[in-house]
Amino acid sequence: MMRGSEITDALVRQLESVKSANGYATDLRGVYAHAEVVPDGAQLPCALVNIENPDVITSRASTQATRERTYSIQVVFRRGATETELNAANNDVLRCLGFGKHEYEREMQGLITEEQETSYEFAAKGSNYTTVTILVTFVYVETY
Repeated sequence: MMRGSEITDALVRQLESVKSANGYATDLRGVYAHAEVVPDGAQLPCALVNIENPDVITSRASTQATRERTYSIQVVFRRGATETELNAANNDVLRCLGFGKHEYEREMQGLITEEQETSYEFAAKGSNYTTVTILVTFVYVETY
């Protein structure tokens, strides 16, 4: 298990590997942690990674607590991206985190595969982006 801040760093590193050269259908051109909007000048598609609240304690013993933290990973495409592109991005993100692998073989330790959610938002009037948002949850142990 990893401490909370280490999960964010590891998640960003893993998402940076989502490139067509590495066997993925999606070619992420940037991964931005703690970003609510696409940074100026960012190339698309890119990923915005944020911690969803709350980060909860699920159990504790002495000076340690087991916690669960949920992240939103929003893959942002230009207006007009197809459902096929969004589905591919969803699959690529989950695959790069180790979804579908045995717990000890996953690239991201602590991934809870039973708590995963995906939503799609197609560009509407006044919006320049089409997005797929993936919610993933990790369990980790924090020592106090």
